[in-house]
Amino acid sequence: MPRRDKPDPLLKNTGQRIRALRQAAGLTLDELAERSAPDANKGHLSSVEHGRVNITLLTLHGIARGLKEMRVDLADLVTKPGANLRDAIFERCRTLSDAEKREVLAFIEEKFGPAPPLVPKERKKRPRHRATSTKPKAT
Repeated sequence: MPRRDKPDPLLKNTGQRIRALRQAAGLTLDELAERSAPDANKGHLSSVEHGRVNITLLTLHGIARGLKEMRVDLADLVTKPGANLRDAIFERCRTLSDAEKREVLAFIEEKFGPAPPLVPKERKKRPRHRATSTKPKAT
């Protein structure tokens, strides 16, 4: 994958997040690359952390697998704690045990009800146009 001369803001934020989680786990680039194999190597991880390459879902999955003791999943790698309330809540929940997460979910559902299901929006039907033939009609 080609390297970018100037980091894309989304890729840079994701790379900074990955670096922060890696350092919090006390891992070097080599160690994370070994744990994330075959989805990432040290050079690629360095480029990812600097926002110089467009990271794939498979690479993100490998990195999350390499950071499993930090209770990291894919969503943790692309959030920016403190950027907004949703991400701040998400970050705080990352460190909770499963029992604590169930307790928080029960509180939220009791207070606000269950989350509404995702339902596709109705799309306006566009009129179908008949294909016009360029062949002359037979007489």
